Amino acid sequence: MHCHQIKQRFRQITLHKPWHALFATTLLTVMVILDITETMNLSTASIVAVFCMLFTRMISQKKALTSVDGNSLLVIGAGFCLTKAFAQTNASRVIVNLLSDLHYSFIADLFLLFILTTVLANLIHPACAVSLMFPIANSFSEASKDMTWDA
Repeated sequence: MHCHQIKQRFRQITLHKPWHALFATTLLTVMVILDITETMNLSTASIVAVFCMLFTRMISQKKALTSVDGNSLLVIGAGFCLTKAFAQTNASRVIVNLLSDLHYSFIADLFLLFILTTVLANLIHPACAVSLMFPIANSFSEASKDMTWDA
């Protein structure tokens, strides 16, 4: 590399302002505090944080749009819809009843729940798998009050 190219590369690296990291950390902290105090929903607070980052030109509009994968958003959104359907139709209770009818121990049922979550996470998006398995795990915890800890 020539001296001129090194200077240009150094200018590109130093274009990022040092206050960006501090501002991003502050935004994250404010988002968490707003969510914990239930002042603002987490999704609303994160959208406000993105607009703050766009307004202060920490990120460009093009970079913000290209950093979000549309297919992932579609899969996660569909997963949340399926989760709501799971909860409303009591399908999670049916799955837990099937597990309890097999008369496995509590530990074996937990292991099956883990395996099912792992398989779903590998087949679909991990966030979608967690949202699908949450009603099942919730129903499992309600049903586990009668179960024993036999191995």
